[in-house]
Amino acid sequence: MFYVVTYDIPSHKRRRKVAHLLEGYGKRVQYSVFELVLSPAKYTELQRRLLPRLKLSEDSVRFYPLSGHTSGCDRLA
Repeated sequence: MFYVVTYDIPSHKRRRKVAHLLEGYGKRVQYSVFELVLSPAKYTELQRRLLPRLKLSEDSVRFYPLSGHTSGCDRLA
């Protein structure tokens, strides 16, 4: 499944840790936006690895599944 993942994390330290983890699973397309292609097992693994890096009362990480997409999108600019 193709996912767009975004985050809003105020702590520089936690943000770096999350970005580094996401870079291991996909491609960074903007400062806080990643494109990932994940199997169900990899999705579960990533969720499990993300949770200890987050402060749930302050941080937001969102996964947007895009069905029918297998690799990225058409880029205009």
